[in-house]
Amino acid sequence: KMSAEEQLPYVMLYFERLGLGPDNDPGDYAMAAFMPAFWQKPDDFVLGMKDSREKIGGLSMAKVWSQNPGLQNGNKITVGDVRRSVL
Repeated sequence: KMSAEEQLPYVMLYFERLGLGPDNDPGDYAMAAFMPAFWQKPDDFVLGMKDSREKIGGLSMAKVWSQNPGLQNGNKITVGDVRRSVL
């Protein structure tokens, strides 16, 4: 029931605890919100892949791919795809 303005200190605390600050770009913040454990990975790091049986951080890569059609880049979703989604 808090307003967006009231929530902002908690949002900033979340990002600060992950190590993000004023020097980070919006893509870093997007990646930290999407999959926090991987926000510091390089842009070519694969997070999701169509029909993959692999897991990433306990998640099915195929599920990450299928549940995020707006991020799909061919058969993969990479950290760079997430970062570019906000630029």
